Amino acid sequence: MASTINASNGATSGLIQTGDASGVLALQTNNGTTALTIDTSGNVGIGTTSPANPTGGKGLEVSNASGASFRITNSATYLDFQSGGSANYILSNGAYPLLFYTNGSQRMTLDASGNLGIGTSSPQLKFVVSNGGAQGFEINPNSGLVSGGIDILCYNRATSAYKPIYNNAEYHVWATSTTERARIPSTGGIQSVNSISVGNVAPTTSGAGITFPATQSASTDANTLDDYEEGTWTPSVGGTATYTAQQATYTKIGRVVHVTAYIQILLIGTGSSIQITGLPFSSGTTSNFVNSARVQTSATNIVSINFTLGGTTAQLISRTAAAASDGTSAIMQNSTLVELNGFYFV
Repeated sequence: MASTINASNGATSGLIQTGDASGVLALQTNNGTTALTIDTSGNVGIGTTSPANPTGGKGLEVSNASGASFRITNSATYLDFQSGGSANYILSNGAYPLLFYTNGSQRMTLDASGNLGIGTSSPQLKFVVSNGGAQGFEINPNSGLVSGGIDILCYNRATSAYKPIYNNAEYHVWATSTTERARIPSTGGIQSVNSISVGNVAPTTSGAGITFPATQSASTDANTLDDYEEGTWTPSVGGTATYTAQQATYTKIGRVVHVTAYIQILLIGTGSSIQITGLPFSSGTTSNFVNSARVQTSATNIVSINFTLGGTTAQLISRTAAAASDGTSAIMQNSTLVELNGFYFV
């Protein structure tokens, strides 16, 4: 029940008033259709005779079974609040931002380009959380830095400078395509599920370890490990020599190279009797390097043997029983076998 004011267009036209004791006022049009209701609490309903206000106080409800809207307009633009069958809308027709205030201060901005800013009135990327427009956390999807990806920036727009990010959690996990790749556990340190790489190279997908560039990127820092490599090399005496065996390996860690060699000559031909060439890296000194060697079927009877290095060549230094010092006596001949194991610096 309600007291009514009816703008009648029926047999009795004009304003028709009726009253009751309910304290509710209904404004009617079209000969008795209620268009607006004001209940006893001061709530206003359009399209409903019992406006709801779940927050208390006084409110406005616009209701329609197929959708309802409320428009605020001026000469330049309008702002619509709409409720549809499957979604609700806030619509603005002009190239103007939506501004959100609390306690008399602007807190959030949704600009005409769709950029959302919290703590800034001029967000430059899709989502920005800022400290008064200065230090900010910014997210930019489909950026130019990573094709098809997302940039996450910590940037000071006031000084055009990047700032540090402090991440604090029980532990951190990094994943690609839902598969965990690395984490920082709560106890500290960094865990990698597979390999990590340095020098901007792709980490190996075989096993777990550290991948270095194929070509060393040398560091001037004495405390930086900048290279690791394993492989094989081919020991040779040059000339027309032929071999029964030529087997050799190396491991390089930083500037230190460990080499092994097993070479057995079939026919020496014009090959060298005192030099083995083909070391995998050029030595950084011509002095003796730490090594052990064994020679079988030597061209000269010797009591000791050693090597010196020059570039990628190892030269045999030996001593005979009669000699008082080392020399370069002919060592290798047909059927000579030489085994070498040693370290040197590049």
